[in-house]
Amino acid sequence: MEYTNLVIKALRKYHGYQQASFCKFLNIQQGTLSKIESGLLSINATVWIDICMKFKINPEAIITGRIEMVEDLPLKLRHELVGNMKVKKRYTRNMGSTVRTVYPLINFLRHQIGMEKTNELLKFLGAPPEYFVIQNLPISILFIQDLVAEITKLGLIDQTNVTRLLDYNDAPEVHKFPISNILVNDHAEQNFKRFVKTIKESYEINTNYNFVGEGQNFIEARDNKHMSEVNISSEFELFRAMYNEAHFNLLAPMLHSDANFKAVKTEGGWNLSVA
Repeated sequence: MEYTNLVIKALRKYHGYQQASFCKFLNIQQGTLSKIESGLLSINATVWIDICMKFKINPEAIITGRIEMVEDLPLKLRHELVGNMKVKKRYTRNMGSTVRTVYPLINFLRHQIGMEKTNELLKFLGAPPEYFVIQNLPISILFIQDLVAEITKLGLIDQTNVTRLLDYNDAPEVHKFPISNILVNDHAEQNFKRFVKTIKESYEINTNYNFVGEGQNFIEARDNKHMSEVNISSEFELFRAMYNEAHFNLLAPMLHSDANFKAVKTEGGWNLSVA
């Protein structure tokens, strides 16, 4: 898969450019940019290198479809979008998650139903596909709930096989950026403790994670106060715990652990125990 059109559109909108002003900035014709953003034309290598240098992004972005971050955006509860980015108003409230948390779901869909149908589904929900390129952009957990509901309607997952969502996601690739910011050593518990601290910086602040380190209560996850204002279903509550369990099991080898985790739902959140 190639993501040139989504990456270019994401950069342009994030930085607040209209097509005409972006073309002037890059010294290219507007017709050329229109074709690139429509997926009808590949980008010239020289232009792409120029874009990477100007915006300080990894050239691999057009292959991975991900820009880890275009600038430091401290994760906090947001109620506004940046640049010319637009999503449905429903998803601009209580934006306590990042695009990074949504990426595995979208990547799963691309492999299951294809790029075109995935893009159509995102637009149907009210979020343009290019919004999910820049990994540290904010998004509401309500979007994740709605996306999971659509994936379930398609018959691709149910409560018994949530782990399928991670079938096409390579943990070292998906989590490489957050983990690169911690010192991983041979002591698994130290690694988990450090990783838990990165969650509120790189993933989400809907839930407060507390490292305990005991077998039956290795990590505690409890919803933060603003979640009382968010209308999420009991089915999605259970999904969050199961999906969290699946993620930590995928991450374990990266953190030098052979542990197998089990999520136990509790009031206001869940506990991750070592099975």
